[in-house]
Amino acid sequence: MRFAWILLAPAVAFGCSPESEGGGAGRCVAVADCDPGERCVDGRCVGLDAGTAGDAGGCPAGRSLCGDACVDTQTDEANCGRCDAACAVGESCVAGACLVDCAEGESRCAGTCVDTQTDEANCGGCATACAEGEECREGDCVVTCEPTDPPAEVCDGVDNDCDGAVDPECAEGLVAWYRFEEAEGSVADASGNGLTGEAAGGVARGIGGRRGNAINFDGLDGTRVAVADHALFSFGAAFTAEAWIYAVDCSHGGSGHNTVLAKEGELLLAFDNTCRVANYVNTAGTWTGDFPGTLIPPGRWTHLAMTYDGAAIRSYVDGNPVGEGTALTGDMTDSAAVLYVGERPDCCSQTFHGRIDEVKLWNVVRSARQICEDAGSTWLADSGSCRR
Repeated sequence: MRFAWILLAPAVAFGCSPESEGGGAGRCVAVADCDPGERCVDGRCVGLDAGTAGDAGGCPAGRSLCGDACVDTQTDEANCGRCDAACAVGESCVAGACLVDCAEGESRCAGTCVDTQTDEANCGGCATACAEGEECREGDCVVTCEPTDPPAEVCDGVDNDCDGAVDPECAEGLVAWYRFEEAEGSVADASGNGLTGEAAGGVARGIGGRRGNAINFDGLDGTRVAVADHALFSFGAAFTAEAWIYAVDCSHGGSGHNTVLAKEGELLLAFDNTCRVANYVNTAGTWTGDFPGTLIPPGRWTHLAMTYDGAAIRSYVDGNPVGEGTALTGDMTDSAAVLYVGERPDCCSQTFHGRIDEVKLWNVVRSARQICEDAGSTWLADSGSCRR
């Protein structure tokens, strides 16, 4: 007798195969894949009594049963907030509510479309509010600004010219700063120290300067700005003076000097009647001058500066150091003389012909880099030099 051996292949399950997840519920594509008394929900066979529409029956946590699908009604645009509540075209489901889509460049903050570049309640990001007196500009809260009159920066804690910077030039050690912005009246001290001056003689006010307005001197005797002596004018061994000048000519130097800034018996910022730099300080009752031989070109704005550090006078033209500095020792003499701009009347009637602007005095020694930057030039760190 011959026997026929028949190999039986494993049966292919057309229903659900048991799985540990979901209490033994199987994977499915359609209801036909499930056993009698079950239905297919999100690819899983569940009992017919496993919840009704809107319940979580048969669905993972955080999702609801809508028809034969488990959905998140907080974000599902076909079932927004509840089953079968569809959002319209151009709407998105946000936190269970249909909201109009935000325009390009806008963000949704607390259910509202806003531009975080300009919105003061959401500046730069949602719920980032600007403080009172600030406005949102390009995603940053900045102080709302009204320019002063004149709109010239002074050391007062206010953004006077509304450029976003408050007192950028008011570094430590600034004693006096004369901007000459006024058309009349006293000459204001922009440093905040109250060292105001008075103009006299043939001066012209409110004319174009290196920055804003300047003051013009006719070169005749008695034409000057005078500032009464003050304890802050005691510089000792730490002194810097700076000014922008526009000399018409160099012939008003009297016995030899065109005076930019002078305090008799103490300091002199000047150039001689051949247009060459000539700066002085007085120590122990003796004048010592620094004569680097550098020319001051008439007919254009030039930045002139000098420093004294208790050991040497150093002169600068347009931010560049000129010469090595004249050696000295000791504190500058603390005279009781009036500070003058544009004339040295206590000695030799040495005057100035032209415009002067942005006069600054410091009780610190400004570095070469700082003076270069004050002169509107570029400091080259690699070479330690200044380029205009």
